[in-house]
Amino acid sequence: MPANIKIAPLAVALLLGLGMTLASFGYQSMGPARASYGNAGCETQPETCTNGQMLGEILGAGFPLQYVVDNVSTSVWYSLGPEDDFKFLPFLLDLLFYTLLVYGMIKFTQARRGRAK
Repeated sequence: MPANIKIAPLAVALLLGLGMTLASFGYQSMGPARASYGNAGCETQPETCTNGQMLGEILGAGFPLQYVVDNVSTSVWYSLGPEDDFKFLPFLLDLLFYTLLVYGMIKFTQARRGRAK
């Protein structure tokens, strides 16, 4: 393969953006999504209940937007896995964010190189 093949900057940015988006799964935090944990505990903590249901923040993953959130009805609480809810629009927005960030860095570097000559 010739060494002077140019790879499209947008393709590189998209691949790196996808990798960064998937890596952002490692950033897991509680909230802002909320869910019902059933009615257990409403007798002892009525201030945390609404309509007889215990509400609380749930675990989510992704940065800057959470694209995987804990599904308290089908999975282990406070643990994310394939059974949890995947949100496509936040994933797409995270991918766009990281792709534009990398693409901007590539273009900035190219402009700096051009000025240095």
